[in-house]
Amino acid sequence: MSDAYIRATTADAGVQVLTCDTGDVALSGGYTSAGGAISSSVPFPPTDTATPTGWQWTFPAAGNDIYVVCANVTP
Repeated sequence: MSDAYIRATTADAGVQVLTCDTGDVALSGGYTSAGGAISSSVPFPPTDTATPTGWQWTFPAAGNDIYVVCANVTP
């Protein structure tokens, strides 16, 4: 089993991306928002065939806290 860690920050309005360390894999993402409902919360890059290396959100307003849960898979 690999180690997991959480990366967190604040985010403004618009598309926001929070990534894991190079070579690691994103397991999940989350947020709290003072600006109301969000448009999307998806793995990054947002394609079906790519390994997720972060999480992407689209917010209508500022005042957001975001986090990504990452698996440390690099040696």
